Amino acid sequence: RNKLPDLEGTNTTSPKDLINVMAQVDRGNLVSVKSRDRILQIMRQTQNDTLLPKGLGEGATIAHKTGNINTMLADAGMVDLPNNKRYVVAVMVKHSPETEKAAGSLIRDISRMSYRYLNDGEAQVDSKIKIKN
Repeated sequence: RNKLPDLEGTNTTSPKDLINVMAQVDRGNLVSVKSRDRILQIMRQTQNDTLLPKGLGEGATIAHKTGNINTMLADAGMVDLPNNKRYVVAVMVKHSPETEKAAGSLIRDISRMSYRYLNDGEAQVDSKIKIKN
């Protein structure tokens, strides 16, 4: 769980939380269909397209929301693929000021690999990605 800015440190979220909310919105379980459609319309107009959208291939569309708070870079959204599949994705990367660019690259790489796997069935892992615990 990652702390969001508040005085008590109780405002937290995780990629799993973001995916669950997006899935519930998509199913119409949290809001009316009209409100869901409006939420997705707004999210499709997100102007920062440097993270998840950069990993998508031709014909894919995304409704997403980015976030960059202090040492956390994130993007979460719903992707519609050319093969008529839909998936929800959320990536949060903790970084230092020196590694912020690498955090963005990691989000783009995860997006690209997810797109390839779910659209083309290609599960190739990019060897330049190194994950450190």
